[in-house]
Amino acid sequence: MPYATDDRISQTPIAGGIEITEADYAAALDGMQQGKVVSIVDGALVVAFPPHPEPEPEPEPQTNYVLFKSTFIRRMSEEEAVIMERVLGRAETPAKLRLLFNSVEYFVSDDPLFGDLMVAVAAALGAERAQTLLASED
Repeated sequence: MPYATDDRISQTPIAGGIEITEADYAAALDGMQQGKVVSIVDGALVVAFPPHPEPEPEPEPQTNYVLFKSTFIRRMSEEEAVIMERVLGRAETPAKLRLLFNSVEYFVSDDPLFGDLMVAVAAALGAERAQTLLASED
């Protein structure tokens, strides 16, 4: 006579297991080969796919932050500072971006011009470096 317990079937008695029929044993064996799990619920054999894991919680939306221009500048190497000075001095650089950089003490991450600054820094120094230079101070 076959037996079953949670996650296990056998042709010999299992401590804490229940007796099952040959048909139940065959169905359990087939189910396990398909990735199903054997369990005992209220004294009865259940063969089913394991429940889906809980989904990862949604990441908290990034809160807006203030980044002091002095922090942005301190994070740059001397070479990067020279490159950014050239970028901000070009006539092709949007006037609003130049005005932003030259007139404020800090950047606010939800300001539309902050996105423009991120694009300009990424174009000059690379996307990864732009993320680092313009990251929150936290």
